[in-house]
Amino acid sequence: MLTFTIENETNKITAHATAQEADAVPNAERFRSHRKGLTERLLFFVGARVRRCRACDVRFARLFSSTVYIDDARRVLRRVAIVLCMATGVVLVLITVLRLINEQAAIRPSD
Repeated sequence: MLTFTIENETNKITAHATAQEADAVPNAERFRSHRKGLTERLLFFVGARVRRCRACDVRFARLFSSTVYIDDARRVLRRVAIVLCMATGVVLVLITVLRLINEQAAIRPSD
């Protein structure tokens, strides 16, 4: 299991293979962080481990082989949600238009 440290002075995030390696880093803190909010729960669902620096209170997640700051993930998820809402609206408008066209085609003038 990977252990993460955040150096207090530089805010550099480092992954360590063992807890002993993490303990050997001077002037750094490491620990787990409780999930807070929908973004962190979604990140946890896809396999990310959420962490927080005690010194600067920066929240980050280790996702696969990369480190993701929680604020960056929130911005991305907001944009994805906006795009999905817009796409849903466009699809609903298209369905309504196609339905009205079909109803108009079904109505034939009586001879």
